[in-house]
Amino acid sequence: MDINGHGQECVRLVYKNNDLLYVSINSLHKISKFAWQRRHGTAKQIGLRSLKNLKRATKKKLKDIAGELIKLYAKRKAAEGFAFSPDGYLQNELEASFIYEDTPDQLKATNDVKADMMKSYSSGSPFICGDVGFGKTEAAIRAAFKAVCDGKQVAVLVPTTILALQHQRTFPSA
Repeated sequence: MDINGHGQECVRLVYKNNDLLYVSINSLHKISKFAWQRRHGTAKQIGLRSLKNLKRATKKKLKDIAGELIKLYAKRKAAEGFAFSPDGYLQNELEASFIYEDTPDQLKATNDVKADMMKSYSSGSPFICGDVGFGKTEAAIRAAFKAVCDGKQVAVLVPTTILALQHQRTFPSA
């Protein structure tokens, strides 16, 4: 297609009644198969009222979900938390057993998480983020151990099965 004097490669989508929609090849990731007929009967034209109603209902549902999430997180923020006890003998023994010395960033992350755990409120979620191989597991073990020593249960969430298996082997078993 010629757009403002520049050639642009596009994909042409043809709808019922020969309605056309041109999608730039830079936006191909936005195209996906949608089986309208199985969900809503016959194929529809671009811009029909039923499509607009579906879009309006979807936007309303998303706003409702967002509103519920905002209320949930406000309630969580306002709720009083649990103040964990200061490091004790077992915590010090565990931390002394690690074979590698902490980096300054790792030490700061661990101290920040543990300091937050000792407040009766939380200044945020205790997330530890960083590149692969920079000691997040060791910091997480310290925080998890601190929680277990105070009689709390711990869940460690990780994004991959491989990392979950690594953590299963690495974390001390109870």
